[in-house]
Amino acid sequence: MRRRDNRAEARGGPVWCAAAVLAAALGAAPALGAPALSSGTGPLGLHGGRPPAGRPDARTSQSAPVSPAAPAEPAPRTPVPVDVTGAETIEYDAATASYVFIGAHVVVTRGDERLEAPEIHYDGANRRAVLPRHGMLSSPTMSMEADAITADLGTRHVLAEGGVHGRFLDQGVWATVTAARVEADDRPDLRRVDASGDAVVVRGDQELRGSRIVYDRTAQHGTVEGRAIALRGGDRLEADHIEGNLASRDGEATGHVVLDRPATHMHGTADRATYSGGADTVVLIGHAVVTRDRDRMEADQITVHLRDNSAVADGHPKIVAYPTGTSP
Repeated sequence: MRRRDNRAEARGGPVWCAAAVLAAALGAAPALGAPALSSGTGPLGLHGGRPPAGRPDARTSQSAPVSPAAPAEPAPRTPVPVDVTGAETIEYDAATASYVFIGAHVVVTRGDERLEAPEIHYDGANRRAVLPRHGMLSSPTMSMEADAITADLGTRHVLAEGGVHGRFLDQGVWATVTAARVEADDRPDLRRVDASGDAVVVRGDQELRGSRIVYDRTAQHGTVEGRAIALRGGDRLEADHIEGNLASRDGEATGHVVLDRPATHMHGTADRATYSGGADTVVLIGHAVVTRDRDRMEADQITVHLRDNSAVADGHPKIVAYPTGTSP
């Protein structure tokens, strides 16, 4: 059965009904049509027509055994209201408990969670919301805006596609994500962002770029693949693969490593590199080469001290240097 009412919001009835069904599916209230919660108490305070536990029934022998007291039922949860505004058209399919809200700016709010879009599909059976024509999802710890969003509200899993812009809050610091496609989980046991297609993650003064970035929000650990780039300040580290901890600023880069420091005219290459935020160093490993203006250093391993703008070569070093003010 499908119902459609272009005057739904003006009358208020279907909008209230939609909010009630959404509240039920979101866990805010018992689903419509489900049996009401019972206290187990019948007429005159008798439980199922029998005396309360612990008191004998006059209709039975006085020596009848006394039943143990039944455990107290938990108090029902306080419902969290669901508010639906801006819907000019509401479609309802009773067979699947599905709703479609359409309007210039439809907003569905439950507590501190919010959906905004010109069209919102809600599948009550699967607790899934679909925003097919651009939309935004937000909560106190994350927000996501994209051309299309699918949110599994029960598992707190979000898929956003097309011009995705997201924000995630962890340990008091916001990280921003932009990409063509983003999958995100926002549960206590899994807080992860998987961004692909010209993905960029920015946290403080650190930035990761690549074809794909997987960011563990709990560990604050990022893995970058495909044209991987890590930026901090004016320094740039590029490689086939980069992974690092954005909190400690430690990490590793592998495959065709390139280090660029434009402010100091320093350029380095290697097979692999490690970087340490605490020591403020980058260690180039394997066929390492560092150049600064005309000066050139080669070695098996070169440690670049970023704070001092100096380099130390280890293992078959070869250095070509030009004193300041001389010609080649």
